[in-house]
Amino acid sequence: MIGRVCRVAVLGSLLAMLGACKEEGADPAAWSRLGSESFTPEAWAGADQEGRGAMVADLLASNSLVGATPEAVEALLGTPTGYYDYETNMAYVVGPKGEVESSYADGYLLVFETDGGEVSKILAVPDL
Repeated sequence: MIGRVCRVAVLGSLLAMLGACKEEGADPAAWSRLGSESFTPEAWAGADQEGRGAMVADLLASNSLVGATPEAVEALLGTPTGYYDYETNMAYVVGPKGEVESSYADGYLLVFETDGGEVSKILAVPDL
């Protein structure tokens, strides 16, 4: 009986950790397939969508954006390219054109999903 309780506790802990990792935002390692350029607000502002895609891994690795307000994200990245599903979910088109296409854009969307006035998740659409 004790062994079964331990297994259930361990499984519950693992599922909680996996859920927490997903909530922290998009994995910078997944984004690194688009490039490994250093992010600065100035470089981002001057880059095209492919250049921005190459900066996303560094952006996510060096900035805690989950929990940030949409205003703070916009102050860092500028005006969003558009929105994802709702006007509260800011999105930026990033990455090379022609590599991936969705009903949203020719490229990937870097989405800042909000809940209660702050970023709750960072998504890649479509998935990387």
